[in-house]
Amino acid sequence: ATAINVSLSDEQVELFFLYWRELQEWNSYTNITAISSLRDTIIKHFLDSLSVIGSIPGSGRLADIGSGGGFPGIPIAIVQPALKVVLIEAARKKANFLRQAVRVLGLKTAEVYHGRAETLSFSERFACLVSRAFSSIETFLKISTPLLADDGIIIAMKGKDIEQELKEAEQEIKKAQLIIAEERHFVLPFRGGTRTIIVFKRNVSRETLA
Repeated sequence: ATAINVSLSDEQVELFFLYWRELQEWNSYTNITAISSLRDTIIKHFLDSLSVIGSIPGSGRLADIGSGGGFPGIPIAIVQPALKVVLIEAARKKANFLRQAVRVLGLKTAEVYHGRAETLSFSERFACLVSRAFSSIETFLKISTPLLADDGIIIAMKGKDIEQELKEAEQEIKKAQLIIAEERHFVLPFRGGTRTIIVFKRNVSRETLA
């Protein structure tokens, strides 16, 4: 974790180990994730999820859209307990797993929403919406923008090649009055592959002119 500038306490490391054990148990009878070994889970799930820590706010409300096995939402909740994390997952079996993982890990500031993000109804919008390879950037922005607080950010976690996706999303970015605040490319430790983090925020100057 130190290779991606994230500091973990012994207690947090233990929580990640418990998390992996829950993934192993559930994977023995249902498909939560195709990655099962401890090493690959650490690199391709845990470290990949933690790579976004430097871009997210330290407090407020965060939504993980299409959370699946809990990535990146559960690792974020482990490392940033001041954040209120909502794990959004449409598949029932995965939502059930997320509830169990949150309970076993004692993540008191995390909650699970079983359903599609489009049906989500919260009185308070989110300071941050994040997704890891959930959909195309265009689709993700369409889903996320209505849930975004005025001063919030949307984070897309992607692989190496994103140029085509960004091009296809140009109209949606313009329509939602967003700008790219950060685009960061990096290589996961231990040959984990190249990743890209793209942070969108509202174009305040454009809103003001409107």
